[in-house]
Amino acid sequence: MNPIIRRSWFKAGFVFAFILHSISFASATISDCPPEAPRYAPHAITGETCPDIGRMGSTKLAIPKNYILGPDFVYDNVDIWNAESYKNRPKKQSFDLGIRYFSIRIRLNNLKPIETEQDWEDFDRSENYVMTLPPEDNQWIFVQFNYPSLFKKEGKPVDMRDALQRFTQKKSSMGTVNFIRQKDDIDGLAHYISPIEPSAETVQGEVNEVFYDAQSNRTLITCENSLRHVPPYDPLSSCHHYFDTSAGDISIEVGNIRDKQYYLSQWRDIEKGVLAVFNSFVVQ
Repeated sequence: MNPIIRRSWFKAGFVFAFILHSISFASATISDCPPEAPRYAPHAITGETCPDIGRMGSTKLAIPKNYILGPDFVYDNVDIWNAESYKNRPKKQSFDLGIRYFSIRIRLNNLKPIETEQDWEDFDRSENYVMTLPPEDNQWIFVQFNYPSLFKKEGKPVDMRDALQRFTQKKSSMGTVNFIRQKDDIDGLAHYISPIEPSAETVQGEVNEVFYDAQSNRTLITCENSLRHVPPYDPLSSCHHYFDTSAGDISIEVGNIRDKQYYLSQWRDIEKGVLAVFNSFVVQ
């Protein structure tokens, strides 16, 4: 994946460590809740009612903690990969603090977060499905919101064509590999496939299939397809879905997409649902 639009997805072990950390400090964070922050139903694990707050541009956000299962917000001017910079990150949240990106975890079939102990057990169980797909009602996606949008140049509307070109014209030591535009669209998306067939030796992270909404120029889905390393060498997929908020100022990346066929058949409804979740975080 091109480093310009690549983000790290946090693994379940780190998520679990965060939950333990939250339990240890729940009493302190409750008392430190900013007075301007709205209150929500208690977190399924910690009992916390104070949301995480901040802003993306002029948009104020309050995110209930049962959505955020991972590290805190990544703020403006803070490098999370630099220990000194990360040490100096803001210690108290407010609507005056700018957020560069944050991620949430939601169940794919209803776009709901972890709301109960059973949800947490389901989420943990789904992460243990390595060799096969989790059941359809227990697939979880990781959704990351980035500000400013990765696909909008100042003063211009969202444009995915540069990203499409980067993915479908891959440069390597062997020269440029041009993806082949397929004759038929898939669920309304232009379909591009690498001329190099997926195999058991396909490098992890190597995008070899792309879907693009040519009509709106606002949606791009990339997939990494391979074959399992052991018999019966059945196909495996991992996909990412990129689109923007309606205003085009915040870009959205959906990851942990393993059921490619199901996801492609539902991509429009998923976009609408994720945007509805984001809008529920907006504080007027």
